[in-house]
Amino acid sequence: MTLQAHTGDGQVDARDLEGMLTLDSDDGRIEVSNVGGQLKAHTGDGIIRINQARGTVDADSGDGAIDIDGRLDVVTVRTGDGSVRVDAADGSNMKSEWRITTGDGRISLRVPNGFNAAVDASTGDGSVHVDGIPNASSKGGDSDRHRVAGQLGSGGAALTLRSGDGSIDVTH
Repeated sequence: MTLQAHTGDGQVDARDLEGMLTLDSDDGRIEVSNVGGQLKAHTGDGIIRINQARGTVDADSGDGAIDIDGRLDVVTVRTGDGSVRVDAADGSNMKSEWRITTGDGRISLRVPNGFNAAVDASTGDGSVHVDGIPNASSKGGDSDRHRVAGQLGSGGAALTLRSGDGSIDVTH
């Protein structure tokens, strides 16, 4: 199934769908649950909440927080101003690069045990912590606390995390 939904001023809700989904609001929140396939969600001004996703998620908000959970294969998240939380459930597997960015806000990413990635996480103002990277470039110095790079598990595709102003935490 292919679905495209757009509103100039209002909320977009989608539930229990499978396929190629494109959801767009110029000014309003987007709420999604129990979707699979390829999801693209964009709002100019509003939060994006995606629960029980399966597959590829591309979420973009000009001004608002983004919250995603599910069994994820490809993740691209951007917000100009807002926090980002991604909870990658068991079975999540990077099929290609994951990129999570915010201009102003905290990034919190939970990955399952056994998750493999080449991590590059940095913030302009805040700290960076990544579980499972014992040889990370973070050594406690002031300039080093803003960046962590290293291999999670056996490495793999790039996991890029960027915050202009906010801490970054990657946990299991």
